[in-house]
Amino acid sequence: VDEDAFTKLLAEQKKRARDDAKSRDVSWETDLFKGLEIKQTEFVGYDMLECRAKVEFIVVDGAGASSASEGDRVSIILNKTPFYAESGGQVGDKGIISDGAISVEINDCKKTAEGYYVHSGVVKAGVIEAGAEVTAAVDKKTRCSIMRNHTSAHLLQAALRQVLGDHVHQAGSYVDASRVRFDFSHFEAMKPEEISEVERIVNEKVLEAIEVTKRSMPIAEAKKLGAMALFGEKYGDVVRVVEVPGFSVEFCGGTHVDNTSTLGLFKILSESSVAAGVRRIEGTTGEGVLEYIHEQDKLIKETASSFKLTNVTELPAKSKALIGTARELEKEVERLNAKLASSSVDDIVSGASEVKGVKVFAKVIENANNDALRTVAETLKDKYPASVTVLGTVSDGKVSLCAACGAEAVAKGLKAGLIVKEAAAVVGGSGGGKPDFAMAGGKDASKLSEAVNSAKEIVDKMLG
Repeated sequence: VDEDAFTKLLAEQKKRARDDAKSRDVSWETDLFKGLEIKQTEFVGYDMLECRAKVEFIVVDGAGASSASEGDRVSIILNKTPFYAESGGQVGDKGIISDGAISVEINDCKKTAEGYYVHSGVVKAGVIEAGAEVTAAVDKKTRCSIMRNHTSAHLLQAALRQVLGDHVHQAGSYVDASRVRFDFSHFEAMKPEEISEVERIVNEKVLEAIEVTKRSMPIAEAKKLGAMALFGEKYGDVVRVVEVPGFSVEFCGGTHVDNTSTLGLFKILSESSVAAGVRRIEGTTGEGVLEYIHEQDKLIKETASSFKLTNVTELPAKSKALIGTARELEKEVERLNAKLASSSVDDIVSGASEVKGVKVFAKVIENANNDALRTVAETLKDKYPASVTVLGTVSDGKVSLCAACGAEAVAKGLKAGLIVKEAAAVVGGSGGGKPDFAMAGGKDASKLSEAVNSAKEIVDKMLG
């Protein structure tokens, strides 16, 4: 493994992840909170989703304020909060800050370098003031969905390493209520059977109902446990370790379920490339899986309906029958093209001209497709080695040209690619190909006959 290249690629991917996070950032990321004489926010969100707190600082329209009223967009710092602040790829919590008639809808939470948790949202009712005592409550349904998806990311990484190998390392992640996006180091696209096996292993651990432990410990102790660290990240002396005993141990400050069974089910939605040596899997859990099943069920039923089927189990047989019909139609098209070629050849030959010992066949064939043009041109090329054929047609409003040179014509220095390119220029198009056969397209159908009939002049010029 090229470790230097690996490190460089992961650094590039982490930068992309940071840039993506910044693109979703809000206006509070300024110098506004520097110099505040208040303590860091105490985070209690690992153990509770609701707590009483004091409003320490309020921002309205980008400036500090003593209060905020209904309709104001605000950023609020509390002395204590259950709201998780966006970090480690996990989005910030949503919820409500309230007290009596006061209600502030929080749609995001971020943490400043000074340790302040900034709750951003809109005042829905009442007037909130600095110094007020309020209740901070996280949206439980959203938080639980995020926790399911975050824990699935840990199970996913362990399963990927089991299936693909120990070279797999996390290269970035994003976790919200609807999905998990996991970037990892791997040198090629995953095979369908590998994706299925990874998904099977994750769901196996879900159904085993394993207790998930979360502990803070000295980093040396965590390393002894074999905890996986995010490649290239720096950690303090004390770290939080999330463990699915017997399967996964990782450094992580995010929120997680207490038992793997809480995930319900895990489904891989896609696998794709992010950059050289970096792959991406998107997946979902719980209600997300149910939504996926409903969407797939709807799609299958709509497809069955379009085929006028009342039973979706008939879809495979119907699809097979339609494929068979399509193949028969393709054969019929080939037969008709051959018939067209046969009927056209004699007409084209009778109108041939000759330039310096080379027969030039030029003809506009009405309503033919590209396959028909090719068939006719190939027939003439093979039958008359010392010949050049230039054919044109307009099909579905598109101008097409083809050129073919027999073996003896090619030996004389004639090239189909150059001939068709020059002819196509007459109709405002371009093209090219091999010395014995080439195709081109054009835009101006009114000049098609002129383009085809230019063949004689082009051949004469090329032969000198």
